[in-house]
Amino acid sequence: LRVFVLFSGSCSSGIGLVQGLKHKKTYEIVGAGTNNPEAPGIEGLRELGIDVLAPFSYEQFCSRHGLRPGKRANTEYHEAWLRKIEPLNPDVIALSGYMKIVPAEFLEHYPDTKNVHPMALHYLARRPQEGSNRIVYEGLLDVGYMDPADVARLAAENNLERVFKGESAVFDALVFGHGAVRELRSTVHRATIPYDEGPIEVESASIQIDEEKVRVALKNRNWRVLMEYAGQLQDNLKTAGDVPAFRKAIELTAEGRLAHRDGAVYIDDQRQSYSGLQLFE
Repeated sequence: LRVFVLFSGSCSSGIGLVQGLKHKKTYEIVGAGTNNPEAPGIEGLRELGIDVLAPFSYEQFCSRHGLRPGKRANTEYHEAWLRKIEPLNPDVIALSGYMKIVPAEFLEHYPDTKNVHPMALHYLARRPQEGSNRIVYEGLLDVGYMDPADVARLAAENNLERVFKGESAVFDALVFGHGAVRELRSTVHRATIPYDEGPIEVESASIQIDEEKVRVALKNRNWRVLMEYAGQLQDNLKTAGDVPAFRKAIELTAEGRLAHRDGAVYIDDQRQSYSGLQLFE
């Protein structure tokens, strides 16, 4: 299985793929690219012998081509990436902390684009009303054990949506999920439009949240402590969650054991629940 990695920062999960025991046995990282010319992952990958294509930032691209940042510019930027990636003939694109929204045109070209997200994505809820000071999502539901088709019906009938998406997912889980979310898991899912909504392939083993620490910080409205704690948890997840979950998803794909059918994930022809395959160590 030929895998190309896109990243914006340290590329910890991409580097973890290169260091996996099955690298160059069942899968191979054939190259990498970044939107950040100063990303520390560039040196880390090159030290492991991975060719990192000449990085070019979205801002530089827009300036060079006289484009105003927006949907059109983002599409053209990723079309430029397609031209760089295509000669390497990858089967899978691995998004390792890639901080750009991959447009539909890119995903049409590479439908098996996998993203790793620093939070379990098997929670649904109604969003708090704008201006509300509630700290728990209304009707927060853990639907990880349910069949994906049943989740889709439940969401449509009750106006529910997937929560804890985006860059602030861990912080949001601490604040808005307090009392209901007691652990964190990394999620590997197929990238889709809209973002962080694709079928879940693998979730990592869990990291427990210090609920008392969060309770005290919330009571005192100490947002700095919560932000710092969220950062610590996310850093821990990079190695304890992102890497093993991404490795497992890539290995299963390389071995022909993972498939997508009708909005559900199948592993060894067994239909998985909404949360995909959950790891326990």
